[in-house]
Amino acid sequence: MEVILTILGLAIGTSFVALMIAAIILFQKHQQDKPVPYSWKHLGIIFLILICLDCGIVVINSNTQKDEAKTTATKQSASPEEPEPNLDSNASDQSSNPSEDSESDAPDKDPYANLSASKRQELNQSLDDELIQDQQEANKGTQAYTWSLVVGGIVYDKQRGFIIEVNDQFNQLNKKTKTFVGNQAQSFIQAQLLMIGGEVQPDDPAPYVNFHYNGDRIGHSRMWDPGKFVFKSA
Repeated sequence: MEVILTILGLAIGTSFVALMIAAIILFQKHQQDKPVPYSWKHLGIIFLILICLDCGIVVINSNTQKDEAKTTATKQSASPEEPEPNLDSNASDQSSNPSEDSESDAPDKDPYANLSASKRQELNQSLDDELIQDQQEANKGTQAYTWSLVVGGIVYDKQRGFIIEVNDQFNQLNKKTKTFVGNQAQSFIQAQLLMIGGEVQPDDPAPYVNFHYNGDRIGHSRMWDPGKFVFKSA
């Protein structure tokens, strides 16, 4: 698809050049009162067609990049050997180690802290817009997006990193399902980083995230393994 779009883009670019040459010739012939087998109307129609084609390519290319970004990020944290947890589950997780509830884990260095203010704003806008879209898809019955229904918002703060604001439903989930939601949110974050032109490599660790409920921090990523989380006991 990318090759086809590139070829079409080059063809349209060449057509614009040819159109400009034809317009110059038409202008010169009119100045000389010589007949020309085409008119300004013909050139205008061709110009509008080229504009429409160019806009179509831009839209297709944007959608393709968006799909690829989501696919790439999802593959990085997906666990195909485990079935997707049921978000309706409210069973408590009795297997967790009490020592895992400490809040001592914290990242030494935030790899996203060097994002410019404009990039942070662009990222947060993308996180907000795409989360709403995912929630709409989940409400239509698309299972791949059900994780988003227990998330109220995701934002990047330069001082505190990525913050996942969760709702009441999240607190009713067991630890395994909370972890699943967290991993999906991390993939979602990486997809949006790709969308704004950020560099995300397949072997990059998952972004460090904090879970907040009503303004209180109720969980966070582990420092050495951000794909695993520590949650406060209810």
